[in-house]
Amino acid sequence: MLRRQDAVETFTAAIALAVGAIPEGLPTAVTITLAIGMARMAKRRAVIRRLPAVETLGSTTVICADKTGTLTENQMTVQSIWTPHGEIRATGTGYAPDVLLCDTDDAPVPVNANAALRWSLLAGACSNDAALVRDGTRWQIVGDPTEGAMLVVAAKAGFNPERLATTLPQVAAIPFSSERQYMATLHRDGTDHVVLAKGAVERMPSMCGTMGADGALRPLDRATVLRATEMLTSRGLRVLATGMGAGAGTPTTSTKTNQVRGADRPDRWPIHHERPRHRRWRPATVPALR
Repeated sequence: MLRRQDAVETFTAAIALAVGAIPEGLPTAVTITLAIGMARMAKRRAVIRRLPAVETLGSTTVICADKTGTLTENQMTVQSIWTPHGEIRATGTGYAPDVLLCDTDDAPVPVNANAALRWSLLAGACSNDAALVRDGTRWQIVGDPTEGAMLVVAAKAGFNPERLATTLPQVAAIPFSSERQYMATLHRDGTDHVVLAKGAVERMPSMCGTMGADGALRPLDRATVLRATEMLTSRGLRVLATGMGAGAGTPTTSTKTNQVRGADRPDRWPIHHERPRHRRWRPATVPALR
């Protein structure tokens, strides 16, 4: 009245406001909106089982996930190797054995000039049940992804897995178990024998007495190993350890005592290294989530 509007129009507007103040049609509107969102996601091959999930996903701003083989490529690769000489990086990703090993200054590291690195790579490759195979233009791992990662980094350094089976034939093996926390294999090295092992960082130091550095052996420094382990784990890397023991004589094995005897005190591993692995995202993961 004060605005000099028609009485009928004013009454109609009042009725409309009164009805609108009670949102009886809101559930229907929300359901229709979510159904439209579900249909749009179905066109992108995303199946929605519950409609409220559409609203939840629509309001998501950060996704923290690590699902092997789904959001990641399920390719475990060694990214860094620690020896008493320092840290060595394995550049590149994937299973193709065509990437160099470099130091922290990106300078190539000659494997044969670094005994600690050489035996660490051999331990990871020989104390191993995985296989690296080529399917056309692609390289694939058959077996455990962790063992596959150690096999690949050895191949990148020039150690052919098939040739190693001839030059360092396996004589005996102690398989990995959750109780032992390590795997050990015995190999014939010319007229001598060598024991190679890999396992958990928590387990391997108790089996080691020395570590290799500058072509010589020195007492195992557990504090140094612990600092190196913490440094690698702080970067989100999983850390494993390798070791070896060499000697002459006729070796024997005993799975009851979980030891391989006859190769220069198998409880004294001359080399101890940290070996992490890493997973990377599928190339289309982030754009697909967006």
